[in-house]
Amino acid sequence: GKYKLKKTPVGGLFTVKFTKAGYVSKYAELDTRGIAPEDARDLPLEVNCDIFEEVPGVDFSVLDSKPVAKAKYNKDIDNMEWDMSYIEKTKKEEDKIITKAEEAKAATDKKFNDAVAAANTAISKSDYKTAVTKYEEALAIKKDPEIEKKKNEAIEKEKTAAANAEVDKKYNEEMAEAKKLYDAKDYQGAKTKYQAASITKPAETIPKDKIKEIDLLIAKQLEEETKYNKYLDDGKNK
Repeated sequence: GKYKLKKTPVGGLFTVKFTKAGYVSKYAELDTRGIAPEDARDLPLEVNCDIFEEVPGVDFSVLDSKPVAKAKYNKDIDNMEWDMSYIEKTKKEEDKIITKAEEAKAATDKKFNDAVAAANTAISKSDYKTAVTKYEEALAIKKDPEIEKKKNEAIEKEKTAAANAEVDKKYNEEMAEAKKLYDAKDYQGAKTKYQAASITKPAETIPKDKIKEIDLLIAKQLEEETKYNKYLDDGKNK
């Protein structure tokens, strides 16, 4: 951006530094040694300097090791004057660095976006473990509060999915054992297993239906046994 120095210091060699957290610092050099301290006065100077974000893997040290612009007091015009040939030279060097930075940033952004896209795809498939891994890959490249939030949500979903998987495993084992006992006509044993399955997953209707079915079978068995025993008793009494 453009800046105006309302009062330029005199009688020395000074630097004006442009800094911001996360950005590449630059500085300009001001040579006012041609002005005696007793001649100090306001020398307004307009400075045009753009700073840009740091990019991992790009060497910006050349911009911090020397001034990107120089201005010197010119006695003939009684004012400060920019060294345009120096500025043009450093501008070419800066342009090369900026090009490298833009290319590096584009590559970094692609890696970040690819990792996020892979995580989102994994979420859509309920593959929360992969989603967490991919979100972590993205966050290692660039901190992002929204992605951090999505990662934490995926972690919670992964925990829930793991817990549900354990419940499903227990339920399926109980149902399999219940069927085995049912097929062997061990109705009481089967009923016990179906009751356990119903406790494991209360919302499931199949265990409840099987318990009702077994209760009818057991009742029928008791009825038949009662009739048979009565028949035997009647026979003995004749």
